[in-house]
Amino acid sequence: MDESETQLDVDLRGVWQFALGDNSRWKNDELEDEEWEKVMVPYFWEAQGFYNYDGYAWYRKTFFLPEDYRNEDMILLLGKIDDYDQAFVNGVKVGSTGYLSNDQINLGDDAAYQQTRNYPVSSNLLKPGEFNTIAVRVYDKYVDGGIYDGPIGLIRQVRYTRFWRISN
Repeated sequence: MDESETQLDVDLRGVWQFALGDNSRWKNDELEDEEWEKVMVPYFWEAQGFYNYDGYAWYRKTFFLPEDYRNEDMILLLGKIDDYDQAFVNGVKVGSTGYLSNDQINLGDDAAYQQTRNYPVSSNLLKPGEFNTIAVRVYDKYVDGGIYDGPIGLIRQVRYTRFWRISN
């Protein structure tokens, strides 16, 4: 899906909270992350001052979801991520590329960094008329890392499905 062809319902590009390391609590929507670093998404973390860092890092973005999206299933578009990821909406895992756990990493496809991430988000996970949190756990194996290419945001599932039917 090309960013120029995708009209997002909720555009999440821009400044995100960012922390190096790994802590399973960082997925939770009530986590205080104001002291975290700020980075631009999409953009490699190396280009934002985190030179030669390989390993785990987390991204977080809190956003207001208008009431118009009540009872709407959505697709979370996270663009391309180098290398592997797990994505959470309001503390609930909605998708991943590779298998990441604290004691083992099964990365699978070495070309995962080229895959566009599109994860379904059920309407019961979202809180229309309130703030919501996206958390993304990333594992970078080598060279560049992070959420580096768009589109980044939410699109209604019906619009996403219609786009794919037309373009394929």
